[in-house]
Amino acid sequence: MVLVCCLVSYGAPLTSILQYAYYKFSGNAEYLRQHYAKLQQWASYLIEYSLIPGLQLSTDDFAGQLVNQTNLAIKGIVGLQAMAQISEVLGDSTSAVNYSATASSYYAMWEYYAIDPSEKHTMLSYEWRSSYGLLYNTYPDKLLDLRLVPQSLHDMQSEWYPTVSQIFGVVGTISPQAMKSKPCI
Repeated sequence: MVLVCCLVSYGAPLTSILQYAYYKFSGNAEYLRQHYAKLQQWASYLIEYSLIPGLQLSTDDFAGQLVNQTNLAIKGIVGLQAMAQISEVLGDSTSAVNYSATASSYYAMWEYYAIDPSEKHTMLSYEWRSSYGLLYNTYPDKLLDLRLVPQSLHDMQSEWYPTVSQIFGVVGTISPQAMKSKPCI
């Protein structure tokens, strides 16, 4: 099954996002019910690690390993909101409220960490002021109508991207760790 392959490849945040997407477009709540205990384990992981991601290889290969990746953090936070929806579908309203409150609280903190002090764009990694990146991990929020990420964030990014766009699109920030120097011979 393609869904399972994607879940293994992309980890905890996409687990709840893809599971909720499956339900949203199929209406199959039984599938969620069968996997709810495992989804709750993934959600615990997201609560512990999504807001402040440790040093990890970035999905954006050009960036190398980074700590506090803005785009990775938002994926985890959106994953928690998806888990709130899953809990609601399954009638676990207490968990739904808790996951949603955590996602909302994390999102507020994420904005503080992720948005450049100029308030014109998000950074690739928290506190790396000269950086920027594409926030593609906010897309599931729109697609699944999770209503966590406000339109103002999309508007801010949409105004920013044309200022850094080049002929073939937006070029991402390259981390110093990813750059390789070669001696001149």
